Amino acid sequence: MERNISLDKNTLVQYAKDFALLNGLAMRTSENPNSSDVIEHAPFTLFPSYFDEDSFYFAKNLQKDIQMLYYKVSQDVPFLIDTHKNIVNHDNLIRGLCDTLTKVSLDPSPQKFDLVLQRSDYMPHVNKNGKIEIKQVEVNNIAVSMGGLGEVVSNLHRNILDIFYKNVILNQQDVFLPPKTNPATLCAEGLVTALKYYHIIDYNNDPNKGMLLYGNLLPVNSACILTVTEDESRNIFDQRHIEAEVQRLTNYNVKNFRIPLSQLNSRLSLDDNKKLILDKKYEIGLVYYRTGYSENQYNDTTKDWDTRLLIEKSAAIKCPSVGLQLANTKKMQQVLANRGILEKYVDDNDTIDRILKSFAGLWGLGEGSDEEKKIVDDAIGNPDKYVLKPQTEGGGGNYFGEDIARLLKSLSLDKLKCYILMEKLNPLLTKNILVRPNQEAKVNQVVSELGIYGWLIVDKSNIFPNKNCTYYSYMMRTKESTTNEGGICIGAACLDSIIFKDFEKDFYRDLI
Repeated sequence: MERNISLDKNTLVQYAKDFALLNGLAMRTSENPNSSDVIEHAPFTLFPSYFDEDSFYFAKNLQKDIQMLYYKVSQDVPFLIDTHKNIVNHDNLIRGLCDTLTKVSLDPSPQKFDLVLQRSDYMPHVNKNGKIEIKQVEVNNIAVSMGGLGEVVSNLHRNILDIFYKNVILNQQDVFLPPKTNPATLCAEGLVTALKYYHIIDYNNDPNKGMLLYGNLLPVNSACILTVTEDESRNIFDQRHIEAEVQRLTNYNVKNFRIPLSQLNSRLSLDDNKKLILDKKYEIGLVYYRTGYSENQYNDTTKDWDTRLLIEKSAAIKCPSVGLQLANTKKMQQVLANRGILEKYVDDNDTIDRILKSFAGLWGLGEGSDEEKKIVDDAIGNPDKYVLKPQTEGGGGNYFGEDIARLLKSLSLDKLKCYILMEKLNPLLTKNILVRPNQEAKVNQVVSELGIYGWLIVDKSNIFPNKNCTYYSYMMRTKESTTNEGGICIGAACLDSIIFKDFEKDFYRDLI
């Protein structure tokens, strides 16, 4: 492969770091997570990583069905409560979500539309026959992240290929690269479209009039967006990319308030029509959560669960609703791997087959059945074949190797119900250079995880047709093959993009 410019590794790495910071591929430091005075580039790979093309398009084409499945599950309150009934006594987050959902079901919100903004994560699994199969790792319905930074790293890789490996990008880009990814724009389009739907009037009498009232524009005095954040926002630039796209798409006419959950209890109220009001002044049409997915993000002192309940009871569109978040647990992932359960929510057998094809082996625990005992005994004897997953979100928390055997032996059946066992995948191994702040960049054997973004808006009264995004976008995370966890913010993985041919020797040749 011909290169345009002779270079060494350090020159290319420094160029990539400069490009990253120039274009907002950045994070606040762990030492100063609430200040942008000192920032660092987010961890990224120097080159796009090889990914099987058929697997990529299989996952991308499945996204429409996955987001509809999770929406339908989120509307089945008895099923959600029953699925988690054995977990609530041991998991404060699940208990809080179930309590909130139960209370809202008794005092329903006047919210007319639901928004699903989702990222489904997959890994290429090499089966016993050496064939690549795409397998779902998890689904994310809340605080869907890395859309902003993922878009920048894709641009970075295209820039590197264009300047330093020109014939890859120019001569055969349609063959070797997927369509340009823009998840920040996709996420922003979902938020803005939901806000437009919030403003539909004459809804019950004349839905067509409501749809045509503003055309493709928001009203002059549009309701606002409330972005609910953590007290510390190290990953703020990922969020700012989406926020900037929202402003661009609305011609800078929509106010977006970024407020930590811990500060909202005294500032939010409901009017007589259950409209959500901030500071007794601003109508909130859309609540966008970038927090609330972990037990430690709810504080009794600041009455955060009361705040969540107030928001759920309001007319504002929630991203996500509490039902959609409860549909997002590891326990639900395991339950949905049952064909009989899927048939309740998916009508088409071919779609069910494709969804099931994407699932790895998943097993519930704590029931004490003979089948479960066989799986548990095998996991104790062969722990490297499994991953033990609690209900934790946000990266980290999974158990591997001998820790699995230890926990399966020591936990009571009641506490085991809070976990699921998942088949440990045999990921496709490739090579790349991982670029992290203040660390040497060197060639590593790596594995990658693909995330597919999509959104869906559903009319709860079935008057308007479902509104799906017109395209689906992606991001990729890559880590050393010896690392178990894969979160960007916890430092385990690097942002990456895709190439459909393995140019490993061309990229690394003579790079010293």
